[in-house]
Amino acid sequence: MAPGLATAQRLVTAPPWVLTLAILGLNLLGRPVGLIEGLEPLSEALNWIVVALDLGWIWSVYTVSTASLPERPRAGWIPYVFAAPPIIDAVAIIFGLSMDNSPAAFLFFAAFLFCIGQTATALEEAGRGGAPGPLGKTLGTALLLFFSIVGLWWLRQRLLLVAARTPRT
Repeated sequence: MAPGLATAQRLVTAPPWVLTLAILGLNLLGRPVGLIEGLEPLSEALNWIVVALDLGWIWSVYTVSTASLPERPRAGWIPYVFAAPPIIDAVAIIFGLSMDNSPAAFLFFAAFLFCIGQTATALEEAGRGGAPGPLGKTLGTALLLFFSIVGLWWLRQRLLLVAARTPRT
């Protein structure tokens, strides 16, 4: 059984409005806070929490999708890559590195897009009983994962079906 599967199942089956409110609320709060002199670190911390929430949801989709197809072996290092974008963002905040067209931003988005690609592929395979999904459908799923506020709602039924086939912990 995959580590963290129970947590991933709870995140995937949670009502989408909970994560939507958290992400939108933190984003809406973080922007004006960043304009107040001296509160820039708080704004960066709120942004980091949004990144962590987003990656947490994407990780949970990946974990539940791969657990529903236990006969399909996956590289053991892939789940750890999901921690890379928040870690890169935290390092950039702590050391004052720019995330505007910088090597740190490149690493962040490379890891973020890798996670999205792995998750979209796993979700499509889980939805088809192990058969690879068509490229267009996988790219569409990746786009919905990238824009998670829309993906939370649009992918809801598919996620509940995949979660129902996942072994209970």
